[in-house]
Amino acid sequence: MKGPLVRRRLLDLGLGFLWRVLWLERFFLPVLLWVLGSWALALTATLWGYIPLYIGRLVFSPQDVRHILLTTALVTLFGGGYLLRRVLSVRSLLDHAVPISGRVSRVARRPLAFQVEYFFTYQHQSYTATATVRRHRVYERHPALRPGHTVTVLVHQFDPSRSLLRELYEPLEG
Repeated sequence: MKGPLVRRRLLDLGLGFLWRVLWLERFFLPVLLWVLGSWALALTATLWGYIPLYIGRLVFSPQDVRHILLTTALVTLFGGGYLLRRVLSVRSLLDHAVPISGRVSRVARRPLAFQVEYFFTYQHQSYTATATVRRHRVYERHPALRPGHTVTVLVHQFDPSRSLLRELYEPLEG
């Protein structure tokens, strides 16, 4: 049931919040670039029949163009399916989000990722979750993302195992 109250929750957070959640996810950007890159190659090969390079051209035969188009279709099918599933999943979570208090239990800095483990209680049951985003120096200096600090957790009201840390996705100067 998606009434005006449920839609209002997503609009209160802002559509920019949805975009930030997706943008900071580890696999969203690489898959998006993979799909867009395959389309750029397919359009270039189909329209021009070659790719202009600094030292000359990379010319494609009709059979090469067919293989490129087939590969682009497969990349779009799998990559686009992943992207669509993530957008719908995050949007569903934001549509049905219930803000509650939680605590950060552990912070880990990986070479390409920043990981925060947190716990919260929803409907008298304890949950532990981990949020992982692409690494950025802003998170390492964020005052709320330290072990023991209280954070705002957005919990899916029907599936409490799905949650987000609001502080992780709010814009900060950095």
